[in-house]
Parts: sequence; C-alpha cells; structure tokens
Amino acid sequence: MKLIFRIALITLFTLGVIKTDRFFLKKPVFEIKNIKIEGASEKLEKSFEPLKEQIISKNINDINLGDIKKKISEDVRVQKVSVKRNSLNGILISVEEREPKYYLQYKKNIYLLDKEGKIYGYLNDLKKRDFPFIVADSEEEIEAILGVLDKAEATDFKDIISQIYTENKKIIKIVLSDGAVIKTDKNVTKEKYDTGSYLFFDLSSRKKIDYMDLRYEDYIVKYMEDKNGR
Repeated sequence: MKLIFRIALITLFTLGVIKTDRFFLKKPVFEIKNIKIEGASEKLEKSFEPLKEQIISKNINDINLGDIKKKISEDVRVQKVSVKRNSLNGILISVEEREPKYYLQYKKNIYLLDKEGKIYGYLNDLKKRDFPFIVADSEEEIEAILGVLDKAEATDFKDIISQIYTENKKIIKIVLSDGAVIKTDKNVTKEKYDTGSYLFFDLSSRKKIDYMDLRYEDYIVKYMEDKNGR
C-alpha cells in the first residue's frame, strides 16, 4: 500500500508541475514584442512586414521558428537565413542576401544574376552598378556564358569585361570596356584565356585591337586598321 501511495503522490506531483509549467509558459511576458531583422536591405526587410504582423503579439512558445525560416527562405533574394529567440519575447532573424554579379538581358527583361547564376531580381531593384551585361535567349545560353565567364574572369580580362553574348552556336563574344571583342566558345580552356589576356594587353598597348579569336590553336588578332585581319 505504501508503494502505491508513493507512486500516486509522485504522479500527482508530476502532473502538478507540468500543469504549472504550461500555465507559466502562457503568461503575457512571452507574447512577442520585438522582431529584429539584420542583414537585409531596406526593400527586402519591408517585404517581411506581413510575416511580422502575423506573429507579433503571439506567444513565442507557440511559434515554430523552423516555419518562419522556411517562409523567408522561399524569397529568391535570400541566400541564407537563421531564426532564433533572442529574449523572452523577441525573435532575431539574420539574413544573408544574394549579391549581384551580373546583369542579365533575358526574354525582354533585365534581371540581376548572382555568382551562382541565380536570377533573383530586376534591374530597378538595385542602384546602377558596373557589372558585366549578359545577353541570352535561353537557359542553355546562360549556362554556356557563365562557364565562359568562370574561366575568363580568372584572368586579367576580369575587370574589363563589359558585355557577353552568344552570336551563334559556334561563337560567344566578350565585349571589353575599350570596345575590343574576344571571340570564344565553351570549349576554350582557362590556359587559353590566361595567355590570351597577356597577349591582348601587350598588343593593345601599341595598337588598338578590333578582336582576338581564342577558338583556334593560334591566337588570331585583328587590329582596327587591319581590314584583312592578322
């Protein structure tokens, strides 16, 4: 009997603690008063206002932080996000926003493109910056151009690339800031760009170059004054 009494007493005590704990967690002190967002641009942060309105004043213990993280991650402008409690009634949302690397003219619109080739915004979403301009008519062209840029931007061409586009299936043209054109394709190697960039800067210091073709074993260079090519 003593054993049964002890078990009953422990059970009642445990249930009492659980009930008290649940009651305590429902107190007004846990109602969300502050939602801080860091790392987001003004425009991105403003777009989170409806989400903030949904959870403000709700009990923080009833909020699934994972659901908030998932909702914010659905915004294509967001690279990474973390959501955590930073007080009894506060939530901290830390956002890493995508960084633009290129402008993309695609299907009659101009977009922002990040280093991973992710389209995430429009030209007007950002103050004008000096990014290379990609012109493409298909996802296949975008992929091929990004492959070319990955190699070309690992050389001294990096800071003078102004525009890049596919002329046809055999030629991708890189327009440099001085108007010279680099003719290439997706099969040209990184080493070819390396040597080509050294050659370009050496030759262009003496005479203006119209274009340089990297697609062949030899480097084909045509000067502005040379109508027959060289």
